[in-house]
Amino acid sequence: MGYVTGIEAVRLALEGFRTRETREGVIVYPAVWREAGTFPQDSSPAVCERPALYRARIPEFWPATPGEACRMAWSAKNYAETYGTPILVRITREVRNAEEEIRIRRPAAEARRQREYAAARKAFPGAVPSAAFSDSAWNRTEGAGSKGIIVRGPAWLTVEAAAGGSPCARILKIGTVNPLPEEMMRRFLSGVRSCLVIDDTKEELLLPVYAMKGKYDLRLRVETFHGAEHVPQDVLDAVTRFLKPGT
Repeated sequence: MGYVTGIEAVRLALEGFRTRETREGVIVYPAVWREAGTFPQDSSPAVCERPALYRARIPEFWPATPGEACRMAWSAKNYAETYGTPILVRITREVRNAEEEIRIRRPAAEARRQREYAAARKAFPGAVPSAAFSDSAWNRTEGAGSKGIIVRGPAWLTVEAAAGGSPCARILKIGTVNPLPEEMMRRFLSGVRSCLVIDDTKEELLLPVYAMKGKYDLRLRVETFHGAEHVPQDVLDAVTRFLKPGT
């Protein structure tokens, strides 16, 4: 396919599907909604402009790169059809404008994934539950250190460059921000002594981490991120301070 921007990659991956582009990203609708020809008020642009309210209603994927945005868009189609719900593929400014060489998934691989999602529908009928994302490939852990870092979206690229090779770091990359993979996060938090949460909203990742700390009686220190996720230097400075020996 050649080099395309993140938004172009998502459009190509979702070609032929009923979608809506908003300021926050691209919403993918299931076939049952397209056939009915009606779209609930929750999917209106007015609600899309109120992030906290909107994200509380539908699952949300956060790609870190244009290539990941393309693959997540394919996955969003399957999740939308499996669970009968819209899916928001969030396209941040960094992903929207960046370029990457993209290759569309082979049909055979797509058919195999369709069978896997069909099995998931039987296990979790009605809506996308947190448990469905706890073993998702979009959420992954790397490293085995005692200092944990939780990050989402393009900020992961900076965290990976700064801490990927550090023996004291353990990184949890979150690709499915809503619903959060609670069980996976619980396992991650149970294995570290302290954790830096890269979340400039202080609500979407940080508050759930505090909630899980209390719910599961986890003994760790939680570090708040002070800066902007979209500014690499802010993320780099926070990670460098957090990993500094003696802290």
